[in-house]
Amino acid sequence: MKAAISMKAAMNASMNTAMPNTMKAAEINPRPHIAVTGPDRGFKAGWWASQCLLRWLGAKPHYISPAKPKLDRPVDAVIIGGGSDIQPEHYKGDNILGHPYDPARDAFEIAVVEQALAKNLPLLGICRGAQLLNVVKGGNLLGDVRPLRKHTSNRNFITPSKSVRVSLGSQLASLTQRKHLKVNSLHKQAIATPGEGLNIVARDKDDLVQAVEANDGFTIGVQWHPEYLPYKKAQRDLFRGLCKAAAARPQQALLAVDKRRAIFPSTKN
Repeated sequence: MKAAISMKAAMNASMNTAMPNTMKAAEINPRPHIAVTGPDRGFKAGWWASQCLLRWLGAKPHYISPAKPKLDRPVDAVIIGGGSDIQPEHYKGDNILGHPYDPARDAFEIAVVEQALAKNLPLLGICRGAQLLNVVKGGNLLGDVRPLRKHTSNRNFITPSKSVRVSLGSQLASLTQRKHLKVNSLHKQAIATPGEGLNIVARDKDDLVQAVEANDGFTIGVQWHPEYLPYKKAQRDLFRGLCKAAAARPQQALLAVDKRRAIFPSTKN
């Protein structure tokens, strides 16, 4: 509990002190509504951080999970949040003892991703979310990258611990205006081969995939947690890009999800 409170205080301080005065919350107009997925239980640090940043950028976040899947209004974009490892059965991998799995969340978020893609909703996958996006698109995962690391390491904290190189000409490079990004590293699984229509656009010093994106639209998956780095302009700009893509949509898709499948009824004018 003390750790959770401490993290909240630290992030609140960074949001209050690191944001330049030249950037205004009213920058995004009209106000886009963005669904953010997450777990049913536990301290929802990723949701807390994401919703703070989304609100600051002028968006309206909505939390959805397997137990609370329904929204009563249309949404303009989706964030698939970080969390537990993806069950190997979804990418024909092997079970690894000691890895936490959440079958209900896997099924729920796979359905959300499938139908968000079908409706061309802007989508940002964070850590687990990037991996899930890749699995839905038919890609494969590495079950545990820790033995493969030689130049980088996982540090179980939210601050930057490594540098990733970003592909020139990619949407990620355009959004962040960076050739290299300082990022955190909290993952055990990682993308092995990209799914159909996805391009690898960032790698770390161990050559592990750190980001993928689609050929068109706003569909990006990053292996790190940008929501924990709001004091980094490049990470804010990634979220800003999602908000702008959401705000630019002429229509909104009503997101109504049950515990088994996500259902996007016809878009509303």
